[in-house]
Amino acid sequence: MRDHKKIVFAFTLLLFTLSLVCFGFVSLHTLMMADDYCYFGFLSRQNFFAAQLQSYTSATIYAGNRFAASLVSGLAGKIGNPVIPLFPIFTYLCLLTSFFFLFNQWSRSRGQNPNATHSALSSAVFFFFLLYLSPAHFQNRYWFSGIIAYTLPLAVFCTLLALLLAPAQKHRRSIARSAGIFTLSLLSAGFSETSAAAFLACLSLILLYMLIRCRKQISLDLLLAYVGMIIGTALMILSPSAYIRVDNLQPTGIEQTTQPLKLITRSLIFSFDFIYYTISGYILPLSIFTLTSAALGYVQSQGQTQPLSTSKLIFWGLSTIFSTFIIIAASMAPTIYAFSAYPNPRSQLICLFFLLAGIAVLMNLCGTYLTNHTRRIQPVALLLVLISGVYALRGGILELPYRYELQQRQQIWMERDAQIRNQINAGQTTVSARGIDRIETISDFNPPCFEQYYQINKIQLLD
Repeated sequence: MRDHKKIVFAFTLLLFTLSLVCFGFVSLHTLMMADDYCYFGFLSRQNFFAAQLQSYTSATIYAGNRFAASLVSGLAGKIGNPVIPLFPIFTYLCLLTSFFFLFNQWSRSRGQNPNATHSALSSAVFFFFLLYLSPAHFQNRYWFSGIIAYTLPLAVFCTLLALLLAPAQKHRRSIARSAGIFTLSLLSAGFSETSAAAFLACLSLILLYMLIRCRKQISLDLLLAYVGMIIGTALMILSPSAYIRVDNLQPTGIEQTTQPLKLITRSLIFSFDFIYYTISGYILPLSIFTLTSAALGYVQSQGQTQPLSTSKLIFWGLSTIFSTFIIIAASMAPTIYAFSAYPNPRSQLICLFFLLAGIAVLMNLCGTYLTNHTRRIQPVALLLVLISGVYALRGGILELPYRYELQQRQQIWMERDAQIRNQINAGQTTVSARGIDRIETISDFNPPCFEQYYQINKIQLLD
């Protein structure tokens, strides 16, 4: 049976890899849109550090208070346009790597001896369903600015969690490890308000659990991570550019939810709505993900863990459900506070991540529980894992035709870019350009960012 397990795991990992390669191939045909011009134009017109400071203090054409997003965009801007189609692949690799180490450390923390193939398969399963169910197709998977704000921070935060789970050597505290934990925590809070609120809520729940369980023996690493998260969140809130953007919203008449009780109530209601509509809208893929997570937990736990009692399963199961609900509610709060509205689809990727994480943890516990009560269902578990691989490959193949739409848009963009640069080289400061139809809610460009990116006085849009 062990040989069967290795073969099934290796073959299923290959299927998931091929599926993710399909998504990576499609991403090679993406293009610059909307906020991409704002980031590249604003952050590339002066030296790197001056641009970062000015972005944080005075940028209003984009969210300059998101200092981590500005940092990554500034670094990418130094490479130039070629980074746009490559950045999704870079982010995918970062996510897969961070998920791998997180699953690896999760297994170690539960007394298991993690297998590299199992950890790789677990990370591929989780990443595929996160990508496949992403609320905003283009914005979460392929759009540069959307990936930076809501997809990349998940990789940073998962790396942080993996470091917190990794045991430090006794009597030898590494300055590099502590600095890394603090830096990752600080950066993970600076990509968007949605992710910062969710990550802070997650660390708060972990810290609360450790206070109840360990009393005075709280890990210094956890405290460093928590302090870094608070500082990062405070930096976003206190950014001068954030205050300028808020002042600019006042004349528009947008209502803000500033009453604490109303804010909490709406956040909890929106959290329930998100969970309910996500589960009811994606019954098949979520069922496959749920059963696969249980199957992986069952196979991995065989002969490697202490028996999980029914009482512990109930306790940890209810704790996981409660924590997931609270974290998703926290991620809803910033948008409710600022706009009294439901978060836009691309920011809901953070909610989806924690929903899938909650399901994965809960099902992993169920798989462990079943391991200690029956040994006869391993063939069924392996079959479920194999089915998930086939489903993933199907999802990747169905994604491939999307590249044709992106190819057409990319070709138009390249032709337009060449025309604009020819007009600029001819000495024109007012240029004419053809527009591209919006993708989802993302418009082709806004004139101020476009003009700043090309360093021109005015852009005229042709029909």
